[in-house]
Amino acid sequence: MISRRALVGAGAAAGGAGLLLAGTGRAQAGAQAPAAPPRLDEIFGRGRIGDGALSPQGGRVALLGETEAGSGRGPQAAIQFFDTQAMAQPPLRTVLADLEADKIDWASEDRLLVWVTSANRTRRVVAMAPDGSDQVVLFEHKTGAHKPPLNLSEIVALLPQEPDHVIMAAWDPAHEVAALYRVNVRRGGAVLIERGGARTVSWRCQDGDPVLRYDLDKEGRVMSLLARTRGEGRWRMVRRIHKGDTRDFHVVGATPTPGVLLVAARADGEDAAAVRTLDTRTMRMGEVLSARPHSDVADVLTSASDRFVAAAYYDDRRVYDFADPRMARHFKLMNRAFGDACNIELLDVDESQTRWLGRATGPQEAGAYFLYDCGTRRTHRLGAVRPWLTPARLAPVQPINVRTRDGALIRAYVTTPAAADRAPRPLVVLPHGGPEIRDRQDYDPWAQTLAAQGWIVLQPNFRGSGGYGRAFAQAGWRRWGDRMQADVEDAVDLLIRQRRADPARVVIFGASYGGYAGLMGAVRRPGFYKAVISVAGPSDLPELMRFQKRTAKGDDTDYEFWRTRIGDPSTDGAMLEQASPAAHAAAISARVLLIHGEHDEIVPPSQTRIMAAALKTAGKPCETFIIPGCGHANWGLTAEKDVLQRVIDFIRPAVA
Repeated sequence: MISRRALVGAGAAAGGAGLLLAGTGRAQAGAQAPAAPPRLDEIFGRGRIGDGALSPQGGRVALLGETEAGSGRGPQAAIQFFDTQAMAQPPLRTVLADLEADKIDWASEDRLLVWVTSANRTRRVVAMAPDGSDQVVLFEHKTGAHKPPLNLSEIVALLPQEPDHVIMAAWDPAHEVAALYRVNVRRGGAVLIERGGARTVSWRCQDGDPVLRYDLDKEGRVMSLLARTRGEGRWRMVRRIHKGDTRDFHVVGATPTPGVLLVAARADGEDAAAVRTLDTRTMRMGEVLSARPHSDVADVLTSASDRFVAAAYYDDRRVYDFADPRMARHFKLMNRAFGDACNIELLDVDESQTRWLGRATGPQEAGAYFLYDCGTRRTHRLGAVRPWLTPARLAPVQPINVRTRDGALIRAYVTTPAAADRAPRPLVVLPHGGPEIRDRQDYDPWAQTLAAQGWIVLQPNFRGSGGYGRAFAQAGWRRWGDRMQADVEDAVDLLIRQRRADPARVVIFGASYGGYAGLMGAVRRPGFYKAVISVAGPSDLPELMRFQKRTAKGDDTDYEFWRTRIGDPSTDGAMLEQASPAAHAAAISARVLLIHGEHDEIVPPSQTRIMAAALKTAGKPCETFIIPGCGHANWGLTAEKDVLQRVIDFIRPAVA
C-alpha cells in the first residue's frame, strides 16, 4: 500500500503521447432499470464508476467514470469533483476526450492524478486541478520508456511533505534498466533518483527515500526483496517471495518511524497472517498491530502520513480492526446505511480520520461509492457502479456450514435465483481457483450470471482454500485428488439432502484450480454431473510439474512452491497420476467443455490439449474453445462475456 491505499500503475503500453483533456460541466443521474433478472450484457457492461479518491485533508472527493460523448463516439472518461463541505451541491465534471482512464488518486489537496490510456494505447498519468483545469502529463517529454511490466504510469510513492512531487519508476532505455524519478505534478518534469538492476521492477519508499527494491525473475513468478536504510548505498538481499506466498510475507506500508515498515506476515509457528512492524535494518518482525485467530489479514489502510489506521479481514463479509477502537461504531453506521448486507471496503481516509471514502459491494449490490463523515455520522451515497443492477434484480447469497465426511467444518455460499420457488432446482457447482483463495458473501458476476438463468450456484471453501490460516490451507496440500474433492462433494450432497438441488440436474464449472476440480469431480462421480466446464484447468499433474520444473530455469523457488502443494514427482508419482483427470478420461460420462486462454503462462494450454486428446481417445464427447489473445485471467469484459455465454449455452441442455 502506498500512502492511503495501494497505488500501482498496471499494464504495459507503447507508442507516443499527445493527450488532450477537455470539457467541464455538471454530473447528471440516470434512470433505473425495471426489476428483472439481469442479462449477460448488463452484468458485463462497463461500469459507470471505475475508481474514487479522497484528498489527504478530506476536502474533496473525485469519482472516475464514463459519459456518453454523442455524435456516434463511444463512452468518454469523466471525473466528478465533490466538495465534502457542500455535499448538497452537484459535483463539477471534467470529460477526458478520446481517452480511457482506470485509476485516480490525490497527490495533494489540489492535484489529482489520473491514469489514462490514449487511442494509440500509450499509458500515462495526468495531473490536474480539482476542477479539471491546469492539466499536465507526467513525464511529458520522456519517450522510449515503455517496457513490461514498467511504463510511464508507475507511481511508487506519494510525497505528503512535498505535495508538488511524486516518485515514479520508468524504463531507462539508454541503460536498459528500470529507474526511479522524482516527478513534478505541476510541470510534469522528472529528475533521476537512481537506477535499478537488470531485473528490478519497482521500489518502496519511506518519507521519499527508497528503502525496498523488488527484482522479478524472468518468468515473473518469484520476487527478490532487497532492503537498505536511509544513508546506505548498497542493497541487501533479504528475502525471495513466490507470488502465491503473499500471506506469509507482504510489505503493506510504511510507518512514521525511520527504517520501520508494515508487513502482513506469519511469524514462525503462527497460523494466521497478522499486521506487524518490520525493521529494515535487521529485517526482524516486531510489534503486532492487528491479528485474528484463523483469519489472514486481507488488507491494510494507512493515512497519508503513514499512520496505521485499520486492518481488513473476511468472515462471510469484510470486517475491520481499527487502531482507534472508537471507529468501530462508525463502521457499524456505514454498514447500516447499506442494510447490513454489504462488504464495506474503506478506500481512503483523511489525515484527521474524520472523513472516509468507501465502496460497498454485496450479493445484491454491484458496487456503490460513498463518503462517511464522522462529525455528522452521515453516509453520503456518491454513485453506483452499475445502477441498472438494482437489488431486486440480483440473487441473494446465503452462507452455510458443511460438515465433511471426516468431521471437519467448512463454509460454503449458495446463490439462489431471486424468484426461486421451494422446488429443487438445477445446481451449478462453482469451485474457486487458486486454490489458496476463498469465496465470500459478496457480488460475484459469474454466480449472478448463472443464477439469472434460474440455477442455484454453490461455492464451497474446501480445505486448501486461503484466508483461513495456514493449517486450513495445508489441509489441502497434496490432497487435490481426494480430500479437496470430497469437501466439494459433501457440500453438494448437503444441498441435495435439503431438497434445494435436483440431483438429476447438477453441473460443475470452474476456472484454474476450479477447472481441475470440475474434471476430477466428473472422474470421481461418473454419471452424477451432467456437464463439466473447465476453464484453464490442469488435467495432467505430472506434466504440470514438469512444466514448472522447465520454466524454473534453475530457480527452485517457484517449483518448490508447487511441489509442496501439489506433490513431489520423485516421491508422489503414483498419487499425481491417480489425481490427474486425463489419466481417467474413460470414467467421465458427462459432456465436457474445455476453455483456455491462448497465451496462458500459468497453466499452459497444453493441459487442455492433453485432456481433449484423452477424451477423444476414450470416445467421450468434448468441445474446446481457445480464447484468442488472452492469458490465464484478466481477459476484459468482452472476452469474459463471450466465455460466460458459451458456458450458459453448454449448461442449458444438460439441466433442461
